[in-house]
Amino acid sequence: MADPLDPQGDSEVLVTAQEYTGPELFFGLVGAVGIDLRFVSDVLARELQSVGYGVHEVRLSSLLSECAKYQHLEQADPENIRIKAYMDAGDDFRRTSRRGDAVALLAMAKVREMREEMTENPARPVPGQAYVFNSLKHPDEVDTLRRVYGAAFFAISIYESTDRRRVSLCEKIAKSSHKYDWTQFGDEAEDLIERDQKDVSDDFGQNVRDTFPKSDLFLNANKPGELEIEIRRFVRILFGYPFASPTVDEFCMFHARASALRSVDLSRQVGAVIATSKGAILSTGCNEVPYPGGGSIWESEIDETRPDNRDFVVGYDSSVRMAHELISEVLKRLSATGWLNDAKKAIDPDTLAQQALFQGNPPPLKGTRAAGVLEFGRVVHAEMAAISDSARRGVAIEGASLYCTTFPCHMCARHIISAGLTRVVYIEPYPKSLTKHLHSDAACIDYDSSAPANAVSFVPFMGIGPRRYFELFEMSSDRKDSTGRATVWKPSDATPKIAQFSTYPDLERGHVELLEQNQETWGIMSADSMREDRQ
Repeated sequence: MADPLDPQGDSEVLVTAQEYTGPELFFGLVGAVGIDLRFVSDVLARELQSVGYGVHEVRLSSLLSECAKYQHLEQADPENIRIKAYMDAGDDFRRTSRRGDAVALLAMAKVREMREEMTENPARPVPGQAYVFNSLKHPDEVDTLRRVYGAAFFAISIYESTDRRRVSLCEKIAKSSHKYDWTQFGDEAEDLIERDQKDVSDDFGQNVRDTFPKSDLFLNANKPGELEIEIRRFVRILFGYPFASPTVDEFCMFHARASALRSVDLSRQVGAVIATSKGAILSTGCNEVPYPGGGSIWESEIDETRPDNRDFVVGYDSSVRMAHELISEVLKRLSATGWLNDAKKAIDPDTLAQQALFQGNPPPLKGTRAAGVLEFGRVVHAEMAAISDSARRGVAIEGASLYCTTFPCHMCARHIISAGLTRVVYIEPYPKSLTKHLHSDAACIDYDSSAPANAVSFVPFMGIGPRRYFELFEMSSDRKDSTGRATVWKPSDATPKIAQFSTYPDLERGHVELLEQNQETWGIMSADSMREDRQ
């Protein structure tokens, strides 16, 4: 595949970090178990070096093994046992500290240690240096790193199909077990994949699924060659390359995100756009309560004759209320027919339903389908709003693509298929969706090779995400010189397109001090080691 940012194939111009005065940059990699994130880190480092940056990789799993409580991790073997041991350690560290971002605090401490080695001052930012955090496993880690480092932090999510990751894990487990037949380790690989995705029973458990959509850049590891080109494109755009424009997918997903911001739904904001293959937008939608006459109400339309009918005005989420009523109804029937024990039978069914849905850590019914019924909400889902918008205006959408900020639920999926749309692009997964199970004959989910050839394709978004769209694509330098000739972008002269600020070392220090105050409690250092340090 040709590189659109280097059509002549010119060689890189390398400069040393000492010749450069750009601000520190921070990159957090997010990827499911089985993805070769070391390859991604190496490619990112190479491209950053091409614009004069020094690069330091911070492996978060290694930081855990340096803690006194988790020193046993280095001896874990074979591969599935080793990975599980690190997952257990990460969960335990977050649970002990009661912080979802606990491992990210270790990463900040490591950055300060690296700075001290370079400048003898851990609080002094080192110009022309980048730090790659490999890898982030909890959404709180992304949130904290973004709060501390601001615009200098970029989260990068890497996607690879489950089938490819399963094979990769099986091969590694077989090799570490000194076995030839890797196919016998499918169950072990599947267990790791399932746990890595999200532990619904533990707020501090590993949670790649909810971390993934928080990123600024999304990459596809199914095609390593294209992944390298996309990383190069991202780095050059970040460093002011003035002639890069959005792809169709980037343009349309940005508009889907803009549509989502219309919603004041009590649960989430979802936006959708239907567009042609050339990027012409045919219709838009967001998840919002419908209004007579079509669509949903705009703020500017609200008056005495057109009252606001949205859920926040009504005062409750009808889906949650209906779930409570359904559970209560079932419990009443079970109580009446003797299916409940005496202790539960003595409790009013409405109270018992309340306890089952909302009390406990976690509540007994948290994460169940009964607690998350979809069909009783008042809002029109974003995908259906976009489809009905086009139907109302007589705009044909057959053969078009739908861009949605969240994976469609199974109710929307059947209408997407029926409407003749051929491709769905999404950012955030939606585990409640049963699309794959109910429509395997008509929907191809995440490049599933077993799907029919004419199935509607549901694929994760790849490219620069809506979060940094304006910042990275807005023209920030002259594209022509005084004679009208196009400027020549040079890696050796490039600077990052971010607002520089100097307060983040103070924020960083505050988080690291929290680590220092809890070294023994959180298992970072043993009591004996701390006594030795004091002596």
